[in-house]
Amino acid sequence: MNGMDFEEFKKWAEGNVKFFLPESYKDAKIDIYDVVKTGASYTGMTVRNEGQKVAPAVNLDTAFEAYQNGSQLYEIGVNMAEIIQAKQPELNTDIFDNYEKLKNNLFIRVCNTEENAEMLKNVPHTDVADLSVTYHVMVENNHDSIASATITNAMLESFGVSKQQLHEDAVKNSQVILPARMDTILNMLQSLNGMGDAEYEMGHMAPPEMIVITNQLGVNGAAAFFYPDSMDKISEQLGGNFFMLPSSIHEVIAVPTGDKDYRDLESMVKQINAMQVAKEDQLSNHVYHYDSKEKIFELASKHEERIHGKEKGSLLGKLAEKKKEAAVMNEAAPVKHKVSERGM
Repeated sequence: MNGMDFEEFKKWAEGNVKFFLPESYKDAKIDIYDVVKTGASYTGMTVRNEGQKVAPAVNLDTAFEAYQNGSQLYEIGVNMAEIIQAKQPELNTDIFDNYEKLKNNLFIRVCNTEENAEMLKNVPHTDVADLSVTYHVMVENNHDSIASATITNAMLESFGVSKQQLHEDAVKNSQVILPARMDTILNMLQSLNGMGDAEYEMGHMAPPEMIVITNQLGVNGAAAFFYPDSMDKISEQLGGNFFMLPSSIHEVIAVPTGDKDYRDLESMVKQINAMQVAKEDQLSNHVYHYDSKEKIFELASKHEERIHGKEKGSLLGKLAEKKKEAAVMNEAAPVKHKVSERGM
C-alpha cells in the first residue's frame, strides 16, 4: 500500500473504514464528496446509518496528508472511526421545512469573493466591493460555538422567496442572534485577558484611534461591520472618514484616515495575513475606505481613483468656465480690438 496517490487513498478509505467501526455500521451508507465552504474546500467522507440525519464528515485531505507524513494506515483508520462515531448534537432540522420558522435563525457571514468563487456559484450572495455576504441558518448555539448550514440556491428556490428578501431577513436577524460588538483594541485585549470588563457601547468609549468590530461570539464577526448603521456609528466615533482593515473573517479594524496612506496599511495587512492568519480565516489583503459624507464603502484604491477623478473633472470644469468667460469677454470687447485681431 506504500506510495498511494490521493485517488488510491480515497478508495482505500471507502473500502476499509467499516473495518474500524462497530457492527452497528455494517449496513451504513458511505459517501465521498467535495465539501465547498467559506474559506475551505476538501474531500469529505460520511458514514451514515439509515435514519441518521446528521453525520460528521471525515476530512480525507487531512487524512491523506497524515499518510504522506508517515502515519500508519491503521492509525489513520482508528482516527477516522473516532470522528464518525463522535456524538452529534441534537439539531433542530425541522426549521428547514418552513421559511417563516427558518428566518428567525438566519444570519450573515462575509468572505472574499475571488477566493470563494467556487462556493459562491452555488449559494445566493450579495457582493460588496471585492467581498461577498452569504446567508446561513443557525441550528445550534451554545454561546461559545455554533452549528450552522449555508443557504444554497436550491434551498432559496424551494423557499419561494427572493434573494433581496433573504438578505433583508438575514441582516435583520443577525443583529438579534449575533449582536455587534465594537470597542477599542485596548479594551478588547483587557476583556480577553481578564483585566477588566470592557464597555461595548460605542457612546461610552474613550476617544479611540482604532476600533475592533466583531459579534458577541467573536466567530465570523467581520459580518457585523455590514449591519445597518455600523459604518455610521464607527464614523461618528472616529470623527469622519475611516479605513477598514480586514483583520480576519472574525473581526475587522477601523482607523481614522488622518494623513495615512492606504498603501502602507495594505502592506501591513498582507504581512500579517502571511505570517499570523490561517488561510481559511483570511478575509482580504486589501484596505477599504468609508466616505462618511457620501455614505460610500469601497476599496481604498477605488476611493483614491474616484477622488482624483473628481478633482480632475473639477479642474477641467474650471478651465472650461474660464474659456467660456474669455469668449464672452471677447464678444463684448470694443470693435477696435476685433479689427486689430483680424488684421493680425
